[in-house]
Amino acid sequence: MKIRKLLKAKIEKICMSPMTESARKILKMLRGTELSQKEIIQKSGMTERTVRYILSDLLNHQLINMRRTPKDKRLKLYSLTLDMVG
Repeated sequence: MKIRKLLKAKIEKICMSPMTESARKILKMLRGTELSQKEIIQKSGMTERTVRYILSDLLNHQLINMRRTPKDKRLKLYSLTLDMVG
């Protein structure tokens, strides 16, 4: 519950618009783990285009981080930002 309040407050502060259920779902999925875009698509059942748009928006609002894996620089892993984990 604490993370939900922090996320809502940060979203409203940054973009002054409510977070969509789909974005909330992705943030919940990323809690305590890193996932690739493909894994998020598979677990969420959302389309590739929707996931790509939401990830881009969450990155722009600094709610998530993206890093490339050392083995395969093409693979991007997404996780919550440090200040969102708590």
